[in-house]
Amino acid sequence: MKEVDYKKLIIEMLNMADERCLKLIYVHIKALLGLR
Repeated sequence: MKEVDYKKLIIEMLNMADERCLKLIYVHIKALLGLR
């Protein structure tokens, strides 16, 4: 399922991301959820 893949990617990104990037990632995820 794509949702599972997104969760894995998000977890990997969060592990690699800086606190600065977390805000951008949060906005990006929010946008993806908004499209659905």
